[in-house]
Amino acid sequence: MSLKNIRFIAFILFLLADYGLRTGIDQYKDHTVSLLWEWLPLGLLACLVTILSWKIIREKSFATVYFKLSVASILGLLAAKAILIFQWYWIIAPEYRHIEGDMEVGISWTLLLTSFSALQIMLSFLATIIITKGVQKISA
Repeated sequence: MSLKNIRFIAFILFLLADYGLRTGIDQYKDHTVSLLWEWLPLGLLACLVTILSWKIIREKSFATVYFKLSVASILGLLAAKAILIFQWYWIIAPEYRHIEGDMEVGISWTLLLTSFSALQIMLSFLATIIITKGVQKISA
């Protein structure tokens, strides 16, 4: 697999995971789970993408792989959030659009929590890629 394919897989995995959790599981939909449980799937997906890109990590430089995988994953997360915001304010509960300040508050909280999620994704990739590079150096 090439890095381009892995980036696409990372994008799709993060998009589908966040969208699926937010629409399919009531605790995620209502934000009643702890931040650990909200961020655990993101960390596990980062590990999965790192495992899928094991060969590429060995062949390419650290910065190239880290940056491209992080950006693709964060873009997938942002796409899921954009779909969920559109879905909520235009399809599920359009009456909230007419409440003054509701959309601004909702989008502000989404941006804040998404920035923490993006940081968590970057740290997960940092740790997993460093561990992968280290294992490859030890085994070489």
